[in-house]
Amino acid sequence: MAAALSVALAWHAAAPTGGRAAEGGFVATPIGGTDFRQALLPPPGGYLVGIGVGQSAMDFRERDGSRSALLAPEGYAAAGALILGHVFDGTVFGGRVAAAAGALYGNLCLRVRGIGRSQCQTGFGDAYAEVAWSRPLGDFGAALPGADDPRRQRIPYGLTVGVGLGGIIPVGEYKRTDLVPLGFNTFVALPSVAATYVTPPLLFDGTEISARAFYNIHGRNRATDYRTGDLFVLDWGVSERIGRLQFGPTGAWAKQVEPDRQAGRRGPSTSVTSLGASAILDLPEFGMFVQAKFLTDIAAEYRLTTHRAFLRVGFKLY
Repeated sequence: MAAALSVALAWHAAAPTGGRAAEGGFVATPIGGTDFRQALLPPPGGYLVGIGVGQSAMDFRERDGSRSALLAPEGYAAAGALILGHVFDGTVFGGRVAAAAGALYGNLCLRVRGIGRSQCQTGFGDAYAEVAWSRPLGDFGAALPGADDPRRQRIPYGLTVGVGLGGIIPVGEYKRTDLVPLGFNTFVALPSVAATYVTPPLLFDGTEISARAFYNIHGRNRATDYRTGDLFVLDWGVSERIGRLQFGPTGAWAKQVEPDRQAGRRGPSTSVTSLGASAILDLPEFGMFVQAKFLTDIAAEYRLTTHRAFLRVGFKLY
């Protein structure tokens, strides 16, 4: 349910030459993306999630995926976000409904030696809001632990599916001349579908396979008449559950399905593949969880590549 504008958006949008529009090359997702428990919702109640983000630039990839010989980016980002969420009582079509919204505040710095430009920005980024629905579909005949096994109370074995509708709300500071804008002056709709399957105990308490697919629909930036083309984004995670610990590899893939457009002209398209790992520690006696995650871009087209680290701490408020 963590949802806010990723600091990465500012870097992914960096356009360090006159022939590149400042909006191009960014991928909008909830902050840190999604990984484990993609289709799962916690019990009814209110929740607060705090997220810390650290990020460093690697290189700029050209349209063919090669490293730019001209651009030599150096930069970092540090930010924090707060997300408030509520899981509603009752069911709708056999599933539960939740809503969340949040905002991010941070510091971005980027220097592009190849063109002699640099900039640092501090302030609020764009906001994010989302409504989600989740429904378990059963265990599909898997041999699960007995009804009196305590693992049945804390692990949602079987298949759960979900759908969501999120949106990035353009409230962050924006100037068309910024190298690293805090906001992007355009609304982005993020409809999504998700699935999470937890196997019976194989290695330990259960193996989880989880994925969420977004279709990003970008509005037009009226200040520049620029519209980023729609993108398909897939976040995934494969993890093992051992007691209150869950860990494993995670990754993301994004591909633009149509080119950017400005004043009737077709622009570039972007893609990126990221790989990393994550771990969650549940602390039910305190009504909280802690999650650490690291991602790095391993392939990209027309975008700045980065290393990213995230720390999430979530609390049940009521």
